[in-house]
Amino acid sequence: MKTLTTMAALLIAGASVYANVNGITTVDPKKSVAIIQNVQAKYKLVYLKESKGTVRIDILNEAGKQVHSQSVSNDGGFAQQFDFSSLPYGMYTFEVTHPDGTKIAEVVNHLKPEKAVSTGLRAGVLDINDNNKFRLAVLKSNSDPINVKIYDEQNRLLHEDVIAGDEGFRKTYDLKNVKASSFRFEVSDNNSTVTMFSK
Repeated sequence: MKTLTTMAALLIAGASVYANVNGITTVDPKKSVAIIQNVQAKYKLVYLKESKGTVRIDILNEAGKQVHSQSVSNDGGFAQQFDFSSLPYGMYTFEVTHPDGTKIAEVVNHLKPEKAVSTGLRAGVLDINDNNKFRLAVLKSNSDPINVKIYDEQNRLLHEDVIAGDEGFRKTYDLKNVKASSFRFEVSDNNSTVTMFSK
């Protein structure tokens, strides 16, 4: 029987990032699980909930048969990478059971190499609390520096960062002293820009 291998994630944890395997970026601050394909045949599951407890991850093939199962002790969010290179091509479902017993499912399409689509820049922002504190997470597939800009609802630039690195990062921004009803985060490299709204 073909098995799925897992590798400890070295990149980010507890940050709101979501992208499907067709390269379409969708940022949803209410999502609790994100699946990122940043390398061919490798998928990263990012768990966004901070509540402590055991999280169960089951991966099912198109026939609904379980090909992998594991439990992760969560405390503040985590990221876990899965290697699909030993599995047949097709649709797979990540079924994640939260510590409270509720479930969420995300589907990925494990494609042949010649049909794989580069995912490029991926970013998301998570509202940590009600005091304008936000956690930004970025995944990328090149060595371009990342430019981060934060604007208020009146399009005034509040903060700007330039962050270098080969893979990605996560960073917390404390905007509690800024009087604004909403914030716009713009994350860009030399080729693309991802725009996110806090509220």
